[in-house]
Amino acid sequence: MADLIIKLNREAADAMVTSGGSQPKVIAGILHDFDARLVAPAQDAGEARLYFRVDGVRPERIEDLRNRLAPLEGVEASYIKPSDELP
Repeated sequence: MADLIIKLNREAADAMVTSGGSQPKVIAGILHDFDARLVAPAQDAGEARLYFRVDGVRPERIEDLRNRLAPLEGVEASYIKPSDELP
């Protein structure tokens, strides 16, 4: 299964960290419409801390959600990361 990844700008990422994971209202509203949520990055340092995985979205709606998130203020990039293939 593919993962939807969004890259937030530093201001938005910092706001999420300092607010205990509270997303900006517009992002939170769209995620709610898709029954999805942001998952904090595994690393909290450097550029990696700007990338968040979107969890809970149904596979058939992943592209629609990506298209809704991509143009939002605070979102620098959104992409669908393909599943890792077995060797």
